[in-house]
Amino acid sequence: LGSVLFEMFTGKSPFKEDDNNELFCDEKESETKTLLSQNQLISTLTARIPLPFAKLILNLMGVEGPAPCHHQSSKDVGRELKHMLSNLESIMLNSLEQTSLGWLYFPQGKLYGHDSHVSKLMDACSSIDTPGGSKMVLVSGYSGVGKSSIVEHVKRKMKEKK
Repeated sequence: LGSVLFEMFTGKSPFKEDDNNELFCDEKESETKTLLSQNQLISTLTARIPLPFAKLILNLMGVEGPAPCHHQSSKDVGRELKHMLSNLESIMLNSLEQTSLGWLYFPQGKLYGHDSHVSKLMDACSSIDTPGGSKMVLVSGYSGVGKSSIVEHVKRKMKEKK
């Protein structure tokens, strides 16, 4: 239901695009479809609809959030939608809450796709305390790829080890 509402409100599919853009697909094909990232879903929804509706849709889609899905039936969803519609004027006037809707979720201390870099740097740093263990490590890369984040992450890990 959440995916259907997402597409109704945004005009876009909540799933990653693939070569097979058929309207109808068999059960095996539908199981392999993956949702867009949480940040993509949030930014797409919040650009078009008020926060309470976006939260409901994301909740129905099973996207991680602050509160687990509490809808046991379609009647629960219907009740929540009716409640939102009856308070639509106040929802639309609450622009401060809507502003915070567009914030993206990045867990602090979480690095994505840098496991090999972190382990190499950890290996190099772990032998510093041994005799003849002085080393120099060059961390290079394009601007914005996460060099500082990797170094800070390794520094925290090394402090935790002590």
